[in-house]
Amino acid sequence: LSTQLDKGNLDAFCSAMEQIGANASSRQGGYIREAITAIYPACDKASPALWKAADEPGRARIRKAWREVSLVEESQNLFEANLGRRLVRTILQHAADNHMDEFAAEAEAAPKRARSGFTNALSALNLADDLKAIATSWPDLEKASGLSRTTLVLRMLDNGIAWPGPDKPEFPWFRTLIDAKWLDRDELLAAAPTLITAHPRDGRTAMELAVLMAEAGKPDDALAALDKAAAALPADSPSAKVIVTLTRAEILERSDKPADALAALQSLAEATLGEKSVPAGSKNRVNTLRSQLEQQLAFAKGGLTEALRAAAAAAAVTEDSDQHANWRATLAALRTAATAQSRAKDHAAAVHSLSMAWSVARKLGAREPNAEAAATLKSISDALKEARTAANDPLAPITLVSDATEWLASPDGTTITEADAINPDFDVSSWSPVTGPVGWGNGQGITSKLSPQPIRWLRFRFKADPAKVQKIFYRVTADDGAALWLNGQPFARNNLKGDSLQPLRATSSSRSNRSTPSTSTSTSSPFKSDSLKADNVLTVAFCQHPAGLSSGFLSLAIIGNDSNDPTDLGATINLKASAAALGDAWAQFPESFRKAIEED
Repeated sequence: LSTQLDKGNLDAFCSAMEQIGANASSRQGGYIREAITAIYPACDKASPALWKAADEPGRARIRKAWREVSLVEESQNLFEANLGRRLVRTILQHAADNHMDEFAAEAEAAPKRARSGFTNALSALNLADDLKAIATSWPDLEKASGLSRTTLVLRMLDNGIAWPGPDKPEFPWFRTLIDAKWLDRDELLAAAPTLITAHPRDGRTAMELAVLMAEAGKPDDALAALDKAAAALPADSPSAKVIVTLTRAEILERSDKPADALAALQSLAEATLGEKSVPAGSKNRVNTLRSQLEQQLAFAKGGLTEALRAAAAAAAVTEDSDQHANWRATLAALRTAATAQSRAKDHAAAVHSLSMAWSVARKLGAREPNAEAAATLKSISDALKEARTAANDPLAPITLVSDATEWLASPDGTTITEADAINPDFDVSSWSPVTGPVGWGNGQGITSKLSPQPIRWLRFRFKADPAKVQKIFYRVTADDGAALWLNGQPFARNNLKGDSLQPLRATSSSRSNRSTPSTSTSTSSPFKSDSLKADNVLTVAFCQHPAGLSSGFLSLAIIGNDSNDPTDLGATINLKASAAALGDAWAQFPESFRKAIEED
């Protein structure tokens, strides 16, 4: 049977599957079970190719075989194999061929353990290979298959086969599927009324969909969905009540209705928040949002002065500037003010509020170092950069080179010396235009495909105002390595041996960004006054390891006045100037408190 399976024999496949089913419960000793254990993986391996080659009656035989073996596995607990991955074959094959009656029947009859296995496989996002294996007339799964996958998953949801188990009540199921591109958000929202009615999940379905509706700019639909969620809540679940109310307040806040949002939070009784079943994280979110809403209303009433006054009053700010509660309340008020100023297009004022907020956050992080403090400082730093850009601030980040850059690439098979290539005056008139990221092979994210070369030279010309650039941030991601020269001078290197153009090792098209460098070089460097000119030439050697020529990838960005370290912003912030710009709003705090924040 194994030999015939390797030859693509459908009769052998069906016979093998029948043998597995017939002998699964055999008590004749280990020999038969050993034979079954050997033939089972062979059937699993042969199934996709057989299914793709089979006619309709043949496909029906394959689906029937998998269905019957799945049932045997369920009753005998025969193998360690994930039952969901066996069931998924028949489910996906029915759906791909548009056999909806069979699809619904399979979903309805699926054993409990198989359903659980299927859901785990879906949530782990490891079904892509199964989809590719049975995709005959489907679009290319790497390109235009979003709608096909959405239709498939919606059918599964409608038939009750793709929901998380009761052990994951808070799991963001729809968000996970959307992020993985298994679901299209708009198509999901179109099916929302049916899903909420047919599969309420104690209000969880409506609540998840309400968040997505709000993000899609449909706050009224979101609030209506929350009404349905509240009606479906278990009576004995204060935790669920808190989450629904908190979600409602967050949606109202995003809809610029802070008074309604605050009223929603105030409807929660302290006794409900005090229940042991209510997670501490939910309580903290309620208290944080309540404080933010109070400050928003204060800002709307009297601007920054009133917002900071309310923060000072709430935290009972005194001359004791070391009280962390004082600092946290002030930080929240400054961030609230900056958000309101940005919405009002007063970006210059937002720059000053965020500059002062940055100082508070940095000092808090120094006294209470933890991941949350680091994330807060990073968030404020990013907001400050955006505000500077919107305000046309001279310290705003300046993109010098990006992935969208149009480069010139050296011709195939051309031998160019390093000295010639990095010479800004070297003639590159015969080089071809390409747009980054560049590469070859099967790597994702490549815009321009090139033919493999041990060294491919790239060049880009750009203009800059050196007087406006204090620091340069760069990110280089290369499979396998890269070296950069700016105006003929060494600028950056990635995965190369010493000063050579030989990669240290073959890589695997790793991708990374500022926060997760892997085979990337991602750093900022002090600016040298003679490095950048008004007219610049960037030269890149895109290098491949002898063992890595099957794939190649290069992506890079160079940004002036940026950094991957939030603390680097300190050199560009003038706290005295920001304090003066905040005026009376800042002066109302005790002097010792202000000095502690303003000091370097």
